[in-house]
Amino acid sequence: MIPTDEQPYPLPDGWQWCRLGDIAKLFTGNSINEKIKAEKYLGRTDGLLYIATKDIGFDNQIDYATNVRIPADDNFKKAPANTPLLCIEGGSAGRKLGFTNQPVCFVNKLCAFVANEMNPKLIYYFLQTQDFAEQFTAMKHGLIGGVSIKNLTEINFPLPPLDEQQRIVALLDELFADLDEAKALAQAVVDGSKLRRAAILHKAFTGELSQLWRDEHGTTLDSWQRCLFGDVCQINPPKISTRDLSEDLEVSFVPMATVSEVRGEITALQRKPLREVKSGFTNFAEGDVLFAKITPCMENGKAALVGELVNHIGYGSTEFFVLRCSEKIFNRFVYHLVRWQIFRNEAKSVMAGAVGQQRVPKRFLTGYQLNLPPPEEQKEIVRLLDDLLGREQRTKDHALKTIERVGLMKKSILARAFRGELGINKNLRAI
Repeated sequence: MIPTDEQPYPLPDGWQWCRLGDIAKLFTGNSINEKIKAEKYLGRTDGLLYIATKDIGFDNQIDYATNVRIPADDNFKKAPANTPLLCIEGGSAGRKLGFTNQPVCFVNKLCAFVANEMNPKLIYYFLQTQDFAEQFTAMKHGLIGGVSIKNLTEINFPLPPLDEQQRIVALLDELFADLDEAKALAQAVVDGSKLRRAAILHKAFTGELSQLWRDEHGTTLDSWQRCLFGDVCQINPPKISTRDLSEDLEVSFVPMATVSEVRGEITALQRKPLREVKSGFTNFAEGDVLFAKITPCMENGKAALVGELVNHIGYGSTEFFVLRCSEKIFNRFVYHLVRWQIFRNEAKSVMAGAVGQQRVPKRFLTGYQLNLPPPEEQKEIVRLLDDLLGREQRTKDHALKTIERVGLMKKSILARAFRGELGINKNLRAI
């Protein structure tokens, strides 16, 4: 029991405050030398599965596909089925949690919570609460951010009677199953977004997207001209002359970090005096397209169409290519082109330089062979792309908000559950 003056909040009748060490046996597992693991335990077909930290996801799921097994007679600590396993050391401390469906052995960075005469799943749910997270975080120590078993046993736990435990666990199982289904559907939308965007862009640059427009205007793909990108778009045009400009003149500045690889836009223009940026940075103008040349920014899709600039002058990272379009090609057409996965895959294949500092050479852009539609069809392609990709982004954003709301609802439900406020009836609002 916890003294009254130390109890975090009042509990319903029949509940009591206790410590985690009062309701469960806590212990960590065993580490294995990699050489010994390979010689003795890897690839076995007998014994108990050995669960490492990497085998537990941030979605609270345990991956039992490990091919490391420990013979039953080896002196390894074992966790029975229906045991919470929590990472308590390293970068994943307090964040990776699983609930075993079979007896297992496990690594020393994981802690087992073997319940004493209570529903073990109630402990599993408690380890997901904000209350536990705050206590756990306050106990972290050292550079690796671990929490000792001794400290874990001292964490406050609101213990309901056994019949109430069973009711709470059953209700949480039901509510979380519904929420997890909603989250899975939303996650499928998010996961499929990249492929859908790639398909839309592929149709755009192969002519399929604007087929109806050509039919309506009595033209064919023969109107598209094969050309080099460098013939219709200036790569890294000369800097503007600053001779007659004041050193104190404010201009826009765009670091690489302010270009969103997700949305393909500049998220925040910085303002700097001309004297700080006129040398050693890339100069660009309104209407130019910025295309990241360095890994991993290029592969991730960092590119943006430059909008209004402070005093109509912009500078930014030297890791940008500046693409300035001629009258033969529209800047939004170029913008969508450099955001196209196939284009970036080709650019990646010719990157050169030291590992971690590889860059797309300028010759790739100047020599890139492009099937260029006539200007009027470019306009139609851009219109269609802006509409379709805009819808796709809104759909993805809605799915991401759904995932976020599911997380918030789970936290709210858990908080109510461990205060004895979880009602009998489900109260899930539409997500």
